[in-house]
Amino acid sequence: MKMRCALIAIAVLPFVVLGAEFSAADVAPSASPSPSSPIVINFTVRCPFSHTANLDPIVMPGMSGMGHQHEFFGNTSTNENSTLPSLLAAPTTCAKLGEFTDVNDHSAYWVPSLYQNGKRVAPTAVYASYTQLAGPNGSVSPFPNGFKAVTGRSSQSVVWGCTSIDTQSLFTKAIEDVPTCQSPQHLFARVAFANCWNGLSIDPLDHASHLELQYKVAGKTQCPSTHQIKVPLLTLNVQYPVTTITNDGVSLASGTPSTMHADMFEAWTNDGLTKRIRGK
Repeated sequence: MKMRCALIAIAVLPFVVLGAEFSAADVAPSASPSPSSPIVINFTVRCPFSHTANLDPIVMPGMSGMGHQHEFFGNTSTNENSTLPSLLAAPTTCAKLGEFTDVNDHSAYWVPSLYQNGKRVAPTAVYASYTQLAGPNGSVSPFPNGFKAVTGRSSQSVVWGCTSIDTQSLFTKAIEDVPTCQSPQHLFARVAFANCWNGLSIDPLDHASHLELQYKVAGKTQCPSTHQIKVPLLTLNVQYPVTTITNDGVSLASGTPSTMHADMFEAWTNDGLTKRIRGK
């Protein structure tokens, strides 16, 4: 079954092509959550694939082999026993030489494994985009080190798409619709976290309720009264290799494409995230 994609022209951020050390199809999809959203500051860190394992340090800590299989990016040590000190002390793929690198980003990012007709499709990298959206709530606060969150499983926070060096990004309209990407395009999944924090917990029991999306009232954006601290809108663009992937036979380790989600475990050395958010 072929899925039709809606072409979205992104006016906020241009297409970015990486340096010569990466393949010709290694492209960072523009990371704007909305073409009309004003952006104060934005930066993207490219974190190549690190490892795959049946574990989840947030949802099932201390339990190896439990849960479905995940693809891990960034921190190379991420396992069921990961803690903030262990992540800060371990290497990160985000420091690999190239245009979008940050040696201070030791965070762990992960998503469920993708399959085509039962065969795993290995991802190549994740582009972690930290976006500060303008609004009346004041400046953006960085995530505290050790901040954890899970998001996804809805069309509000997840889209699939195709992109290449020479074309704009194509997005499907619903989380369950995975497009057929033909060479030189490649498939990517975009998962966005909310950007308003309650300031009370860095990892609640449900791993999600401490974050809410900002919203518009009379044309102005604001955070809910229960989540008044504005944090960066973190968007993970998961890149897959140039290969024909069709909607037929696509699944995730977590189930159907509609179960796509992402986890983040923030760990930055040298006060790196704060400096990036402050434009230093």
